[in-house]
Amino acid sequence: MPARLRLFTPAATPSAEVFHVYWRAPARGAPVNTLVTFEYRQRYSPAVRFLAVRYPFVATGENKATFRVAGPESPGPVVAWRVRVVWGGRRMAERASPSWEALS
Repeated sequence: MPARLRLFTPAATPSAEVFHVYWRAPARGAPVNTLVTFEYRQRYSPAVRFLAVRYPFVATGENKATFRVAGPESPGPVVAWRVRVVWGGRRMAERASPSWEALS
């Protein structure tokens, strides 16, 4: 499963944190309505927040999902994250930060 999530790159901007998730669909393609989910926790909040990108088509080859955590009212930088590729409630791939693993 980890091979499908080959690269995860955070990119900071002055008012937001942007996370790019690069993932590879299986040879037969990822089915319609595949989700890439991004769960995260910020420094000054115990809440786990959730973002998702839905692919309303068969995804093939290399793909990129972009998640933006923004706003001046934001409770600090992202300190822990977990990314999943999911279809029909079934996890196809997952990757998490070491700090996420410490939350468990």
